[in-house]
Amino acid sequence: MKYLIISVLTFFSLQLKAQDEPVVVDNKVHKMVMQFTVGDSTEQQSVVLQVANIRQAWPKAQIEVVCHSSGLNLLIKGKSKAAAKVEELSKQGIVFAACNNT
Repeated sequence: MKYLIISVLTFFSLQLKAQDEPVVVDNKVHKMVMQFTVGDSTEQQSVVLQVANIRQAWPKAQIEVVCHSSGLNLLIKGKSKAAAKVEELSKQGIVFAACNNT
C-alpha cells in the first residue's frame, strides 16, 4: 500500500510539472482582435496574461487588443497595473490600440 501511494503521488507531481511547460499548438498565422473595456487592475492583468498565453500557443499569431472606455487605463502608464507586461508584449509584435471614438 505504501508503494502504491508513493507511485500515485509521483505520477501527479510529474503531471503538475508537465503543465508548467509551454505548449505550441501550431505555427499557423492566426489573426485575432480582442476588445478590452474594463478599468479594473485585476482585469488588466488577466487580459495581458491571456494574450501572452495565446502567443505562447500560437507563436505566429497576430494579435491586436483594442481598448475602449475604462479599458483605456490599460494603456496609460500612471493608471495601468500591467504597463510593464503591455510594453513587453508590444515589443513582441502585439498591438495595443486605443479606440478612435473613445
